[in-house]
Amino acid sequence: MDDEGERSKCRQFDGSDETETDYDVIICGTDLVQSILSSALSRAGMKVLHCDGAEWYGGLDAVLYGGTTLELFLEGCESSVECPDDGADGLDVANLVKLLPKERHGDLKLHGLLTQTTIDREAQENDRHETNQVDDLPPQGDVDGGKNLEENPPTPSSAAKQTCENQTRAQQKKTLDMNGFCFDISPGLIYASGDAVDCLIKSGVSDYLEFKSLKGLHLLIEEDVKKSRTKRRTDEPSMDQRSRDDSKLACYRVPCSKGDVFKSKLLSPVDKRRLMKFLQLITDYGAAQQIEELEAKGEERRNQDNSEHAKEQEDTDDVIKSVNERYLHQGRALSRPQNKAAPSSGDLDSLMSCIQDSTSFSEFLSKVAKLPERLAKVVMYALSLAPGNIDTTSTQGSGSTYTTKNGVDDLVAHMTALGRFGDTAFLVPMYGSGELSQAFCRSGAVYGSTYMLRRSPLAVITDDSKVVKGIVLSGEEHIGDANEISTDDIKDKSISCKNVIVPSTMMPSSMAHERQARIYRRVCILRGSLIRDDSGDDEQRHAVVIPPHTTSVDNMSAIHGVVFDESSFVAPSGKGYTLVHLRTSKQEGDATPDDVFVSSLERAYQMLVLSQEQTEDNNKLIEEIRHISFSYATGGEPPNCLSGLNVCHREGQSLTIDYAFAQARKIFETICPNTDFLGLSKTVEEAILYRDKEDSDDEQEVLESAVDMLRSEEDETGARDSEVTENRDPTSIVGSTTIKK
Repeated sequence: MDDEGERSKCRQFDGSDETETDYDVIICGTDLVQSILSSALSRAGMKVLHCDGAEWYGGLDAVLYGGTTLELFLEGCESSVECPDDGADGLDVANLVKLLPKERHGDLKLHGLLTQTTIDREAQENDRHETNQVDDLPPQGDVDGGKNLEENPPTPSSAAKQTCENQTRAQQKKTLDMNGFCFDISPGLIYASGDAVDCLIKSGVSDYLEFKSLKGLHLLIEEDVKKSRTKRRTDEPSMDQRSRDDSKLACYRVPCSKGDVFKSKLLSPVDKRRLMKFLQLITDYGAAQQIEELEAKGEERRNQDNSEHAKEQEDTDDVIKSVNERYLHQGRALSRPQNKAAPSSGDLDSLMSCIQDSTSFSEFLSKVAKLPERLAKVVMYALSLAPGNIDTTSTQGSGSTYTTKNGVDDLVAHMTALGRFGDTAFLVPMYGSGELSQAFCRSGAVYGSTYMLRRSPLAVITDDSKVVKGIVLSGEEHIGDANEISTDDIKDKSISCKNVIVPSTMMPSSMAHERQARIYRRVCILRGSLIRDDSGDDEQRHAVVIPPHTTSVDNMSAIHGVVFDESSFVAPSGKGYTLVHLRTSKQEGDATPDDVFVSSLERAYQMLVLSQEQTEDNNKLIEEIRHISFSYATGGEPPNCLSGLNVCHREGQSLTIDYAFAQARKIFETICPNTDFLGLSKTVEEAILYRDKEDSDDEQEVLESAVDMLRSEEDETGARDSEVTENRDPTSIVGSTTIKK
């Protein structure tokens, strides 16, 4: 109570206490969308203040490190339950939109944790159980016909061997060092070709990052019933075994090229031909869309420069003549199944009609494209990577939220990125995808953004006409540990600005949805390699998709997973550890308890391990060392009733992070219309190229100062030596030599 009273005193806010510095934009939170906006706005010449109440960059897109930020994150998950919803209860100013405290951002919940404490407890229970077994043994002495056990020791039984192995594993678990692990709160991949890659190159942020290609995309799905029946005719197992075989899950590699389609065991020969025909339809749609974009650009530039328009028209004609060669790149990727001069009209017209009518993608696949259920699942979840609770077998309910345009656009993005780098369409950020937030924050700082960590935004200040005037920024309670210098005397301050960018996870409950969508996560540390492919390379850079309502998993929503090891620099080198990230989601308004989704993730992990361990050449055991299970709210998109307030929300569930760039572009165009997104403004460029001569170069000044000091020391040494030489006599030389000895 005393600490709370002192804190409330510290949070007394005076409306007249306003800093002299004004900002064009104040960005709250350092999530990926906000970090991209910080770089884009500063490059556009805006004066930006970027603040975050956490002690690290990234927010819910951060990468956590074992031994430091991971423990702080887990403490935040536990403290969020006890924290009140109102983080600005000490403020007393009219026209304030109070924000949630940092402990309530995202409504973090910790559902399960296998850590050092639980491992120690299990080890103690095992030791106690083994001690009881030893007490039950007969005493040493004459046993077995007068023969002593010491002379004839018994052969260790299999149970004893198992006990020794368990003790060894328990000891290995107990001594696991968390240093060297990088945990992503929201792991994500990047399409090898698309808006994200273009923005990274355009902004120069790609110079701060490293990537590797994803080795494989896999689908965990029921085995083909026909294949299972064929095997049963030969083996003839029991009826119980037949029922289990029908529900057996297998992990298939998703085909990423024409050769993969014919070699894949995922589909039957008939379904393979259907898939190739369907992909040709999507290819024609994507090519037609690109032609329309080029024609639109040519029309816009016609009034500006006739010569440039003529050149643009030549490019457009060239694209029309050879659609596949320019749009679908080179090679026999899955997106280029065959060459075709012009798209077919019948199927393409049906597709365009479904797009215009906002038909659900599930209905288009089943009724228009007439794909069987198994093939529809492959297209929906493995190729389009549909998020959330979407059922391919129904055309009503939640499935209608994912329209044909959404599905086809996602499918075109996937196919366009195939064949660029490696065998798949995805890139894996080294050291975790949270590095992207840090890289864009670094770019923003280079171009003038001001950053403040451990300073939470408490409220948004408005006037009577509901126009944003600034924010209230909290004072920093402590720098470092509690035993170090305390700065409780820093009071909350108001900072004026024209625009404020706030994530939906900070919005108060009065402006947010009552039952927000949630993301459920399970992070596992394994010893051994989980995914094994035919290449013989054990490097773990794979993605896994599990469709909704999968047998033995009972998942209400699709489950996305990524598997990384030391090849991505997220695990210690040379120790054989693998990180498995699983993710599923609950839709907005769903009242299903959290335990249902947490349990489905646990079963998904178990089924994934079983699908890999049931191979013939598997001699390596997969062992879970530790795991963490938590969830957070995505926030949704509340109604924007304030002028100058821009609310960014998280994507419900996505395997890629390309959505962040699209959302950042949308907000940027609202604040800076008719300005190039992530482009360098002329004002900033001139300030860099034509810097005033009066501006100091700190590095140059330090070097010149060091050179001057060395020269002065050399001059003084030379003068001193000349004086000693003039006044030198032999006895003084001998005397000094004797003293030195």
